[in-house]
Amino acid sequence: MARRGAFTAPKAGGVTTRKGHRLFVHILNLQDKSLFLPLGDKKVRSAVDFVSRRVVKTQKCQGGVVISFDNVPTEIDRVVEIQL
Repeated sequence: MARRGAFTAPKAGGVTTRKGHRLFVHILNLQDKSLFLPLGDKKVRSAVDFVSRRVVKTQKCQGGVVISFDNVPTEIDRVVEIQL
C-alpha cells in the first residue's frame, strides 16, 4: 500500500506518495520544465517516468534535487517514480 509522501509539490500543483524506498511525484499542473524536490541529503538512485519507464533527468542541489523534463508536462497526472 502506498502512503502519503513527506511533502507536497505546490509549484507542480501536486503531491507525493511513497512505498518503501520509492517516492512517486504526482505532477498535476507544472508550468515549467523543471521541479525542485526538497529531499534534503537523501540520495536519488534513479528517476523514471512511471508510464513510459524513460529516465527522468535529476540534478542534486542544496536541500534536494531538481527533476527536469524535455517539455512542460501536459498530462493530467504525470507521475515520476524516484528510487531512494
